[in-house]
Amino acid sequence: MIKSLTRGLFGIVLVGLISIITLNYYFRFSRSHAQLERVSEDYFRQVSTLIRENQNELDTALEDFSNTSLRRAKTASYVVEHYPEIETDIHELKKLADILEVDEIHLFDLSGEIYFGTHPEYYHFTFQSGEQMNYFLPMLEDSSLEMCQEIMPNTAENKLMQYAAVWREDRKGIIQVGLVPERVMKIKEENSLNNIVSLIPSEKEAELYIVSKENGDILASTNTSNKEENAECIGLPWKEATSSMEMVHTKIGGKKHCVFLQEHQDMVYIRTYPSRLLIKEIFLDSGFIAVYILLLFVITAILLRHYTNSKVIKGLNQINRDMKDIENGSKSYVENITQIPELSELADSINVMTDSIRSAFRNFSVAVEKSNIQMGIYDYSKLNSRYFISEQVWQILKLHRKEGVSPEKNREMLCARVEELKQNLYDEEKHIYKLNAENITYYVHIEEFEYEHNRVLLFIDATNEYTEKEKIILERDRDYLTNLYTRRAFMEKMEELFQSESVLKHAAILMIDADGLKQVNDENGHLLGDQYLKQIASLFSADNTEQTICARLGGDEFAVLLYGYDSEQELLNAIQEIEWKDASYYMKPTEGIEIPLRFSIGYAVYGKDAEDYHVLLKCADERMYLKKGEKRGSAVR
Repeated sequence: MIKSLTRGLFGIVLVGLISIITLNYYFRFSRSHAQLERVSEDYFRQVSTLIRENQNELDTALEDFSNTSLRRAKTASYVVEHYPEIETDIHELKKLADILEVDEIHLFDLSGEIYFGTHPEYYHFTFQSGEQMNYFLPMLEDSSLEMCQEIMPNTAENKLMQYAAVWREDRKGIIQVGLVPERVMKIKEENSLNNIVSLIPSEKEAELYIVSKENGDILASTNTSNKEENAECIGLPWKEATSSMEMVHTKIGGKKHCVFLQEHQDMVYIRTYPSRLLIKEIFLDSGFIAVYILLLFVITAILLRHYTNSKVIKGLNQINRDMKDIENGSKSYVENITQIPELSELADSINVMTDSIRSAFRNFSVAVEKSNIQMGIYDYSKLNSRYFISEQVWQILKLHRKEGVSPEKNREMLCARVEELKQNLYDEEKHIYKLNAENITYYVHIEEFEYEHNRVLLFIDATNEYTEKEKIILERDRDYLTNLYTRRAFMEKMEELFQSESVLKHAAILMIDADGLKQVNDENGHLLGDQYLKQIASLFSADNTEQTICARLGGDEFAVLLYGYDSEQELLNAIQEIEWKDASYYMKPTEGIEIPLRFSIGYAVYGKDAEDYHVLLKCADERMYLKKGEKRGSAVR
């Protein structure tokens, strides 16, 4: 059977080989011309683009150079007008020319005659002295003109120059500067047609020409060996060019060429390609195809014999590869091999086994979910990158798996959330981390351990327990009336902060006592008295920042710590802002009644008055009572 298949295959290949070579020759001949035409169009487009871009660059450079010349002329005019002594000092005028980076400065009187300048040889030249000077004649009639001449050879030395002239602001004369346009000429040289053509990559023996449409002169060419200056002399059919792409077969230098040409404005772009290279390429291509088909026939015959003898082995190899893919997580099932019943049965048995393993993981996850414990498990194998994530993990970490993305992307999102949690440790001893999600604070217990090649993370939701604990701490440390720290909490904060001088920087403790509380209570009742205390507390706690700790020590007595200021003056400014609020605000319990919010304040500065916060509190308290006494004395008087 194999020999019969081989002979039949050989006959088919032979007939197909002859047909393909014949068709390929005609197809390749047509296709090569089309390809050469497309390449030529691309070349012509590149040339046009480069010419246009280079012209734009040159126009921009000319405009910038003209603007620069006028600015420097104005600058020279300003200096000459404000430093009149420079009009008689040629050395100072030359220094000015060097500073302004100009080559010449000429000073004209009202009649248009040069009476002074950096070049004495031009003295007494006028705007009537030649064609170049005539350009500026209109300035004598209109003193508002500012003129900049195009680049051209100057009359005296025949070197390229650009002159710009402006009237002095006092209208006592005209200032002219001259600059050698080195940069502009360099750009012009770099943007020449020969340079443009040299930038275009050229295939072997293919040449590109740019020819004048008017007389056929060769303006630029990639053919450096040809010294002819006219297209007609070397046989280029430039007269046949039109605005669309044209193809001509002609002889150039006695050899047949395929020529593509097209008009572009006042030029003709021509690209030549030797015909022998085209024919050689087609024959080589056809020869390679013949070799490829013969090789394909040989390989196919060998593979046919080999496949017949090794079908079972190939099937087993496929099952083996699928099992490895299942192990590393890139596949879920072994593909069914329908050609061989025995291998198909084996594949089914393996798939049943893998399903039972997955079912065990799922059952464990369901068991955890059905329990009252908010617990989730993440198990990752470093050996084969397989992983298992129980459903509870997503709930505990407040994550939503994204639809339409790979499982690996969801796993990366979970790992990112774990790393985020580790940056927000709450209780190191019990491995509790804070999680802020959906404007709610959650608490998560994370246990991490490894066995063999697996990394396991156990997540437990501890939100209820720690939320209750936070509530207890808050009720213990916060004053019920003003929501400021209690005396106990304030002292704990002081004990902690006064351990670090770098955190305190410039700091002060303020003692504040509400004035007139007894009077408010007697006249308006204790409920209004409580409101009076709350509003006084709000005066110095409203702007509470990370640099401020406020506490109610008891009754009508308050304490404030200001810390972390970079300078003593900033600290004193903050204290003064609190002092200014005394009697500046009012409580309005009912319509027509205003009760001023008054308090007495005393403060002690850290480092200046003391470094121990107990001493600072005592010092501030004493000063507060002195202040209170002063206010009472003032009220009596």
